Amino acid sequence: MAKSSSNIKKSVILSRSTGKSSAVSRRGFALIVALSLMAFVLLLLLSMTSLLRVETLSMQANLERVQAEQNALLGLREAMGALQLALGPDQRVSAAANLLETTVEQRPQVLGVWATADAPDLDQSEGDLIAWLVSDAQASEE
Repeated sequence: MAKSSSNIKKSVILSRSTGKSSAVSRRGFALIVALSLMAFVLLLLLSMTSLLRVETLSMQANLERVQAEQNALLGLREAMGALQLALGPDQRVSAAANLLETTVEQRPQVLGVWATADAPDLDQSEGDLIAWLVSDAQASEE
């Protein structure tokens, strides 16, 4: 009977020890799975943040490009308006300023507009200088 009670004690000890180790291994596995999922979620969050930042910078660059295009179109329309205002009537002619002897040589981009006929309603006579058309700010200040 002593042998059987010692065998029972050994089997109880073995069953308890193996039961505990399997529960511990299950808890360890669950911990590893939970940490892996958290790492995956963190990686996903960082990826989404990077994507959002790149898209934001791309949209900002696109917005600046569109604004630059609109500014260029506005400048072109203003220049066309000034050109039509100066050269509007058919009694006017334009010529580069470097045709004159008194023109500063550093300003070849200056264009002069002269009247070719008398127009009393426009207060101009033949040969009158109507306007200088310039393509830079320095020439327009002089």
